[in-house]
Order: sequence, then structure tokens, then C-alpha cells
Amino acid sequence: MKSAIKEKPGVTAPGKEEKTNSKQFTGNGQSRNPNNHKIEIDHLLPHDGGAEISLIEGLVAGEVQGDPTPLERARAIVSPDDFYRRGGGWVYGRMLELRQAMRPFTLSTLESSFENDPDFPRYRDLFDSLNPITGQAVSHFARIVLEYSIRRKLIDATCQANEKLFDQAVSVLEILGKLKTAINETEGRLSHAT
Repeated sequence: MKSAIKEKPGVTAPGKEEKTNSKQFTGNGQSRNPNNHKIEIDHLLPHDGGAEISLIEGLVAGEVQGDPTPLERARAIVSPDDFYRRGGGWVYGRMLELRQAMRPFTLSTLESSFENDPDFPRYRDLFDSLNPITGQAVSHFARIVLEYSIRRKLIDATCQANEKLFDQAVSVLEILGKLKTAINETEGRLSHAT
């Protein structure tokens, strides 16, 4: 079995690093500062695309049935940044915006709200895959989305800590402090979601 984290070829002693085209992945699966990182993740980041789709389906169904509680339950658990698939986060964020503006939505009005968005073609297929289900399962799917989001955030935090451990200019206490902060933030979100 491959290791989830591996040192990149061509990395030299701390302080004498080479610039490479390597990537460090963030919680949403996107690369960040590709020239400054020495660690690569060679696995697909944890996520549950089915739970993300089911959450959106449940929220649309709840809205169509005139029940605002599914979106309120989901809002208490997850944010748009918790979605692995960026399009799912954008759609969920739009639902929250529409609710904030006191505008009801259906699947078709939600989809039409994105028609002028230049990124719409990237997540157009998301709307084709939606089949609204009962809104009763929303909290369940929201917790799954949250758990996978937290896993990705902790992977990112530990990768950053791993990199800093090679930098002798950074104190171990500083590294531990950042790890503790990441752990405390995720524990707080998990306890709030239950």
C-alpha cells in the first residue's frame, strides 16, 4: 500500500530547497502554491460525492415541499466550503443566498440562477444528476459531508506541519500550536453538528 504522504524527488536539505512543479492539495482538492511545497499526496482526498448530491437533493425537496427546516438543519452543520466538489458548494451557497433573500427555489429556478455565471458549464452536469428526495435525511448527509471535509482539513494541516518540521527556523511549539488549533476547530465543528 502506498503512503498517503511522500517526499518529493529532488528536495534537498532544509533551506536549500529547489523550486519544483509539485502540488500540495487543499481541502477542496485544488492545488495551492505549487512551487512552495515539498509534500505530495498520492491518494484521492477523502470525500463522499453521493452524500453531497443527496444533501443537495434533500434540500431542494424540502424547499419544494415548503419545508424550510432541511436547509436550516444543513446550515447548522455544513458550509459551502465543506463540499469536495466545488460545484456542489456553489449550489449549496446559492441556496443559502436565496434563503437569505427570502426567495423560494425549485430545481429549475436554482439552475436558472446560475445561467449568467461564467463557471456554470463546469457544474451543469450536477443539475442533470439531481433527483430530489425527502428532506428528512438532510442532517445525516450533512454530517457525512462535514466529516469528509474535516478529514481533508486535517490532512492539509498535517501536511503543512510536516513541511515545517524540516524547517529548523520554525519552533516545534509553533508547529504544535497550529496543529492543536486545527484539531480544536474541527472538534468544535463536530460537537456542534451532533
